[in-house]
Amino acid sequence: MINHANEGDVVNLHINYRSYQPILDVANNIIKNNNTGRDFRRPLIAAKAIDQDFEGVHRVRSSSTATETTFLVESVQKLLNRGIMPNNIAVLVRDRRLVAPIKKAFHQANVTLNDQTKFADFMSSDVVKDMLNYLQVMVNPKDSFAFLNIINRPKRGIGIKSTEKLLNNAREEDMSVIEYLLSDHIYDLSPALQKNSQDVRRIYQELQRIAQDDNRTLTDVVNLIYQISEYEQWINDKKDNKTDKENIRLLKDMVKEFDTRYEQDYARGTLYDRVLDFTDEMSIKETANIENVGVLLTTEHSSKGLEWDYVFVIGMEQGTFPSQMALQEGNLEDERNLAYVTVTRARKMLVICEAMYRQGFEGKLEPSQFMREAYLNVTYENY
Repeated sequence: MINHANEGDVVNLHINYRSYQPILDVANNIIKNNNTGRDFRRPLIAAKAIDQDFEGVHRVRSSSTATETTFLVESVQKLLNRGIMPNNIAVLVRDRRLVAPIKKAFHQANVTLNDQTKFADFMSSDVVKDMLNYLQVMVNPKDSFAFLNIINRPKRGIGIKSTEKLLNNAREEDMSVIEYLLSDHIYDLSPALQKNSQDVRRIYQELQRIAQDDNRTLTDVVNLIYQISEYEQWINDKKDNKTDKENIRLLKDMVKEFDTRYEQDYARGTLYDRVLDFTDEMSIKETANIENVGVLLTTEHSSKGLEWDYVFVIGMEQGTFPSQMALQEGNLEDERNLAYVTVTRARKMLVICEAMYRQGFEGKLEPSQFMREAYLNVTYENY
């Protein structure tokens, strides 16, 4: 690209017809730290003067994910109450680990969210569905539907034909499939199916034993399920396992965060109640968004070429934006380019949010270096 620029005449399109100058100043200050293109780049200049439609550039520092999502939802509700159309508001994230608490907060506030991230893929993934089925069997030992969904997860040699045989045998004995596998009838099965059925029976019985201990956290339960079922080992042994491993990590983060909230709200809750609350929370059926209406939730990468009047950028911390991978590889120029694009998506108001502690991230988080480069001070502290 630079070589091509050197070969011809450069026409610099630096007049911006979208954003107000204070928004462009943030972008200009960040991108000027990039060496690539420095000889050809000129600062963006707003075509329009500041008027009554400009609603500012705000940097918000929150103490935690919970305080951040509360601020975000309340800010969006204020805009909607003013008559701002939802499709003029966007929430942009750098890391999909940020999506779950945002979606939950909007759902609880009954604010429609148009999720264009890949979080929906996570919620419908086998990793999530399998764990919810294991938990369901644990709290409801007679749930044959959930039981059949885990009978061969991980794969243990009980495929469709073997499952049909077990179901037919159970019907002949006037039993549920669970009752059948707990009975001595399994000793009449072929040696291979008998062995595999005994493995399932062992796991089922272990689940019931786990359910009796109210001192366990949900985190304990999930780790035990992965251990007794050998599910996580099965995932690790798969060839194309990157997405599954990432989903397990995200699921564990969500479980850990749920435990923290649950213990704050219910000092004496039982394990049964804890698991039910979690499965109910995870199984919330969101309103179908066929027409893609609502406040947009998307990633910074997907925002390229788009624009909104009101933009909330979530996750402006070191290790999130710029990403940890970019920091390790020393590749900050691409991250700056992305920050430049992200900031300039806003037409009337830009809100940049950072948190000191965040669900799924370890330890105290430091503000993104991009905020220092942008010379943007904190305008609101949210504790």
